[in-house]
Amino acid sequence: MKKAFVLDKIEGPFNFELSTPSSPPWRRSNGSCSRLLRLSSGKLVLVSLVSFGTTEKPKLEVTIQSEILTNKEEEEEVVEKIFRVLGLDQDLKGFYKFA
Repeated sequence: MKKAFVLDKIEGPFNFELSTPSSPPWRRSNGSCSRLLRLSSGKLVLVSLVSFGTTEKPKLEVTIQSEILTNKEEEEEVVEKIFRVLGLDQDLKGFYKFA
């Protein structure tokens, strides 16, 4: 099963190419970034990310693939993991002012 949705509540600035991991277990190819994630339910899902926004107004398309359809809680867990790995919950504007 495959499910895709857009994350558009991301604070800029965010540069997809500079922020996404490029070493295992992450895999980058043709402007996308993907990896297998084990959810707290034990389910394995393949998560793929593609950026189509700008640095100041970033948007990510998230695609989740699994043998069994994911539920809302599992999708929220995927989003939390994406935010943590990419540092999307960090206030970079404050950092840039400081620096």
